[in-house]
Amino acid sequence: MNEAFSKVSECCLCDLESKAEEDYIKYVLGASLMEPDGREETNEKGFCRRHYAMAYNSRLNTQGLGLIMETYLQGVSVGLSRAGFRHIKTLGGGKPGKARRNSDKDVYKAMQSFAEVADHVLRGCVICERIVRVMERYVDVTCHLYVTEEDFRERFRAQKGFCMTHFRMLMMLAAKYVKGDMTDFVSDLAEMQTESINRLLGEVSWFTQKYDYRNRDAPWGDSKDALPRSIMKMAKYMELDM
Repeated sequence: MNEAFSKVSECCLCDLESKAEEDYIKYVLGASLMEPDGREETNEKGFCRRHYAMAYNSRLNTQGLGLIMETYLQGVSVGLSRAGFRHIKTLGGGKPGKARRNSDKDVYKAMQSFAEVADHVLRGCVICERIVRVMERYVDVTCHLYVTEEDFRERFRAQKGFCMTHFRMLMMLAAKYVKGDMTDFVSDLAEMQTESINRLLGEVSWFTQKYDYRNRDAPWGDSKDALPRSIMKMAKYMELDM
């Protein structure tokens, strides 16, 4: 944590989360495959859209990812069957209009069950859940060090703010982790974030003005990469061409 805050960035918690995310991708495609508990967790929860893409694009263990997907698809298949897929498929013997023999209530329940299977797939992600837990610990440590170590407070105050996701997280969880008077922490964090947003506003403003032919030969200053930095400030870190 001290190392992360020793570097000034637009969001050092994004830097920590990105590193944790990469480590978890390596873990689930490596050691976790050989651990029963790890396989059970991936079999149950799968991954989200982002982490499927990261796991596949990493090319760290394509066969291992295939094994994970095979087992996960088996679970989804069972879920669809339990939701009544076989029954619904043969309603009315496949003849037009015959499905009306089944009550609307039964069909509606089947629709709900199918939707629940899809919801389970779309909501589940073993990596996202681990990221949430580790980031809560990072926030805990950040608040603890702010209260207990003067050197860390200075490094905290030197930052360029945080992305809005981690800014909200710090504000929301500070009440849980900061003991006693929270005025200094909230004041420092709010002032830092306001200055950060205003700085980016100026940089993006100049970025747009540079497209005016009258400013073609004017120096970019810090505005050349202001747009991607601003996007990540608003929406958290992501893969953007810089």
